[in-house]
Amino acid sequence: MGFLGVVIGLIVLVLIFIICREIFCWYWKINEITDLLRSINDKLSEESFKNQNTVEKTAVEPVKETVKQESEEEKQERELKDLRSRIKSYDDLMNDPKIKEEAETMQRFYGKDAYEHYLQKKAKELGLEN
Repeated sequence: MGFLGVVIGLIVLVLIFIICREIFCWYWKINEITDLLRSINDKLSEESFKNQNTVEKTAVEPVKETVKQESEEEKQERELKDLRSRIKSYDDLMNDPKIKEEAETMQRFYGKDAYEHYLQKKAKELGLEN
């Protein structure tokens, strides 16, 4: 009866597991969610297939002009030229709102020396004498 009792016990445990799993799946709507996800996946696959065929059939006209992306170096050079056109003296540098804001930010985070160093660095970049 020992071996038969173990087999019957395992069968009962498996049946309890299956019943509990079904109750759990019913309560949390797992089966409905799975069906819904399969339906969504099928519809997306069909749409993807339709779009792929449409793109292949559609003739794409070549772009006549390409948009030139401005590199970081070109952007910095353009900004430096703009600054040189606006700032002719060290006093102009001190009164420029953008530079003043950047210098004050440096001062807040790093102290008075950073403020002065930043202004000297900008003056040097612009070729100004202080």
